[in-house]
Amino acid sequence: MEMDTLRLFNRDSRGVALSLDILLALIPITILLGLVAADMGNIMYGTQDIIYRSSLERVSADTVNTLLQTSGDPYNWETNPSNLKVVGLAQYDPNNKKPVEYTLSTKKMALLKSSLGQQAVQNVMGDQYGFYITVSPTNSTDTIIWNLTSTGTPKESAKDVVKIERNVLYNVFDSEAVASIKNAGHDSGKPRDYYSEPFFTNQYDLEIYDYYVLIFNRGVTSASVDINQYELMSENEFKGYDKYSNWTKIIPVNYLKAGTNPQENKLKLEQVASKPGTRMDAYVVRVPKGTLPGTITANDALPKSYLFQFYAWTK
Repeated sequence: MEMDTLRLFNRDSRGVALSLDILLALIPITILLGLVAADMGNIMYGTQDIIYRSSLERVSADTVNTLLQTSGDPYNWETNPSNLKVVGLAQYDPNNKKPVEYTLSTKKMALLKSSLGQQAVQNVMGDQYGFYITVSPTNSTDTIIWNLTSTGTPKESAKDVVKIERNVLYNVFDSEAVASIKNAGHDSGKPRDYYSEPFFTNQYDLEIYDYYVLIFNRGVTSASVDINQYELMSENEFKGYDKYSNWTKIIPVNYLKAGTNPQENKLKLEQVASKPGTRMDAYVVRVPKGTLPGTITANDALPKSYLFQFYAWTK
């Protein structure tokens, strides 16, 4: 009898010990679950914040690519802004029929400052986002020469701001290089002829623009400059300039094509003679009619490198 009672007590003791083991094991699990539950709000908030940040970064990158890599829809929307569907700022190359990525159109940049342009950027991003755009010289990024901001919540009040930077070519001066010949020269043999890619004009262009040839000489000793087989600068006149100088020549209107539809024109450098290692560049530049010739210089008339900065946030 006593033996049976002892066996029963031993079995009960094992049950009690097992229950205590389970209880002790559950204590840290319960504490951990409590901590997780207490911090669930912060976890959910952090996850949501990451999702919002990722979405903002994607929208910002898409907007910058649209602005800098495309000319917009239509590509020449600056000629009739009311037809604008999607804004883009890249110059359009009519010869290759594609945008010149990261080279900004001066006229498109000017129109972007209007309420129409501001809303066009907002349409690309979506109304839930704010934006701020600046353009600065690459060697002085604190000097802002151009800026545009959205309406509503300012950048300074935003909790989280995405920033994207890109190097661009931009011409503050209202001009455009429509054709060029670069590194013309010969090291040996007979003097050579060089031709630019065609540039297009019509009668309307000639009513509102003047066209100039800019010469940048780095040692070429002799050449003549022609537009559509009209001699703009003779070999003798060329030799009258210092061979390490730059100069500007206006193109007479009657040298250029003036049909109703755009027609091809070409710049030619004829019989370029130089010593080894010496070269010259020539550009055809289009400027608004009446622009003072003295202001059409290499420093003003050709695009320079700038830093394009784009800031975005959730309103």
